Amino acid sequence: YKLTTEAIAGLMYEWHVPSGRVQRSVGLRDLVGYAPDEPAPTPEWWRDRIHPDDYPAAAAAGTAAAEARLPLTESRYRVRHRDGRWMHVVDKARIVYRLDGQIDRVVGCAIDESARVTAEATLRESEA
Repeated sequence: YKLTTEAIAGLMYEWHVPSGRVQRSVGLRDLVGYAPDEPAPTPEWWRDRIHPDDYPAAAAAGTAAAEARLPLTESRYRVRHRDGRWMHVVDKARIVYRLDGQIDRVVGCAIDESARVTAEATLRESEA
């Protein structure tokens, strides 16, 4: 697991929903400038870093997937780096349900796509 998380160019995480605890990979440092053991191991810490304009859609994507008992969810949003800049990420997650249908874990990966977003914006501006 450790080697896999180091090979991913992004943050890998596992949220154990019943306990509310989140484990984050070393990719957290590259993505937003924090060591995995620095922030509180809670989902709220990450939620508080999501851009306020992007949070409603990101939350709705996860809620819709859970309500439909879908195994996968994906959203794109901005998250604040430690230095204050906004990083564009794509967050893909697998939802693991218990036999009673309740969510047990959410395992996912948030990958920096800031370069792609910037390149697309530059291309659109040059075409205008």
